[in-house]
Amino acid sequence: MRQKFNIWMDSFPISLEHLALFRIFFAVFLYSFTGFPRFDWIASFPDYFYSPPPSIASFFNDFPGETFFYVMNFLLPLLMILILVGYKTFWVSVLLGLGFILVFSFEFAFGKINHSHFIPFTLLLFSFSGWGKRFSVDYFLDREKKNKYPAPQKNILPLYALIISFSYFTSGVSKLYGGWLNTDFQAAFGYLIRNYYFTERQSLLSSFALNLKSTFLWEMIDYAVVVIEILPFCFLFNKRVFSISLFLLGLFHFLVFLIFNISFVFYPLLFCVFIINWEKSRSIARLVRFFTGKTKFLSRPVFVVGFVSGLYLFYIILMYSNIGNLGGEYPLGYLLALLFSFIVLLYFCLESVSIYLRERKDSKNHQIV
Repeated sequence: MRQKFNIWMDSFPISLEHLALFRIFFAVFLYSFTGFPRFDWIASFPDYFYSPPPSIASFFNDFPGETFFYVMNFLLPLLMILILVGYKTFWVSVLLGLGFILVFSFEFAFGKINHSHFIPFTLLLFSFSGWGKRFSVDYFLDREKKNKYPAPQKNILPLYALIISFSYFTSGVSKLYGGWLNTDFQAAFGYLIRNYYFTERQSLLSSFALNLKSTFLWEMIDYAVVVIEILPFCFLFNKRVFSISLFLLGLFHFLVFLIFNISFVFYPLLFCVFIINWEKSRSIARLVRFFTGKTKFLSRPVFVVGFVSGLYLFYIILMYSNIGNLGGEYPLGYLLALLFSFIVLLYFCLESVSIYLRERKDSKNHQIV
């Protein structure tokens, strides 16, 4: 068992260059396509609604004032930009992760907990991965200085895989014991009806799905949901099956958005860190060459200040305007984020399969020779 654990801890190898690419992917999506979230709406509700679960918010008696949330509205996007360009990456990742935990705890104080916990977990965990040591301002400003912030002692991806798989495992098990698979009713179809008529989520494919009256089909969907959520944890020590199960989760989130109008933003993108064949992907190799040859300009203070200021102003302008709304519950950014992140996931999944099949074919040819 100890040997298997050590092998698992050495699994999912990833270089500093590839970690830096994941940091850039993560920051771009978090900053540009999450609908420009605002948190000042929380302060508009009376304290009567304040009923937080065990969290940071439980240490307070009521909601903070509007000033606190306005500060967070401006501070969080600024920290996102600093992660994107890689300035003081370790400390900024920690601060942004804690900042999201803080505002989410007050957002959840109404009693409903959203599925956004992967965002702060990713930031806090990868802050220790060294994802700011390449393709960053830190790299060019401190290339001669070492140990500016803690270096990774172990690959953090196995722990990240455990967090993701266990989160979905608890969701799947709760459905299993909560009667989700009871054949007397179809849970997913019932959820669709509630979303359609009571919360009026009637866009995209919800009307089409509502006309599917097949009891067998919806029962199979109920079983598929539970299996897909439990599968990653069951195959945590099998890298290949684990990667496939994460692709199924990405497909699951994409279909949930289209049918139920429930957005998980860019979760499929987070799964890419396990699905991409980092060492053998030609697309990743091209990106590494691009950033290796083109990022010297990041050391120029004028460019960095202008780039950060421009993105920051762009964010604030869109956050306080109605640009990008589809007239529904979610802004255009949510749709773009989920759609594009799933396309990225699908592309790298097919590329990994192609690499595997090519290597297997080459191996058979070598054995024949």
